Amino acid sequence: MDDGADAADDLVDAADGASDDAADDAIDAAEDAAEDAVDAAPAEVEEAAAEVPKTLEEQMEEEDMWVILIGVSACWDTLIWLLFGWFIYVDTNAQDYTMWTTGDSTTKTAPIAWFWTNFADTTVGWTALQYLWVWLFYMIISVLELIFWIMDIAGEKNGDIGNYLFDMWVTYPGLYGSWVFYFFAVLWPIMQLSHLNGDIVQRGWTNAIVQLIMHLISWLYTGLVHVLGYPFINRRYQRMIAKEEPAAAPVEEPEPEVVEEEPVAEEEPEEDFAEEDESEEAF
Repeated sequence: MDDGADAADDLVDAADGASDDAADDAIDAAEDAAEDAVDAAPAEVEEAAAEVPKTLEEQMEEEDMWVILIGVSACWDTLIWLLFGWFIYVDTNAQDYTMWTTGDSTTKTAPIAWFWTNFADTTVGWTALQYLWVWLFYMIISVLELIFWIMDIAGEKNGDIGNYLFDMWVTYPGLYGSWVFYFFAVLWPIMQLSHLNGDIVQRGWTNAIVQLIMHLISWLYTGLVHVLGYPFINRRYQRMIAKEEPAAAPVEEPEPEVVEEEPVAEEEPEEDFAEEDESEEAF
């Protein structure tokens, strides 16, 4: 009998332990599920926020920003074209006679007049090629882009010829031309420095360093702003063609003014005055 009772107690204890373990496991699983739900909630909120479409006004603000940035790049590159394609040559030292027109160093010529006849120069031939390249391709890509940009911002925003030329130029010559042809404006100074073989006092060395720095900045900025901005310029032109305009703000009608009426004083009946007159006559 005692053995049977002990066995029954053991079974009850085992059942209680199993039920306690199952309850603990269920509680742990519920807590883990709650934590996972809390962790997943911010991500779901972020996804929901990211899916909210931008209003037409917000899209137009984005487009106008990229129009300005691309216009700045066109202005910058046109300035580079004028300065480093026409007029500026940086002498290495007082003995740098590259731009001298006479042997006594009293008269200098401008690079725009010098490079045409100096491609075969054994020392600064790469510099002559650099000036030709900057003068030609910056004129084709950036000067024309600046003209089309001015036509776009000065004209009507209705998909006219100025809007079309700016959109087309940014998308094709501005994008691909800046990355490809402006790269050679960086490459030719490198070739010039390599040709001089580290001779820092040789004519053409300092000028090549300056050209390399300026055109590297121009190449990177112009290329990046076109890669990032041309989709917004395309969207802007398509919106112009579709005649999409932001909805006009509702006109609020003025509320009618409430005129408060002044209380009218009650007139005393004339009979009282008549009675007073009769009493006075009686006296």
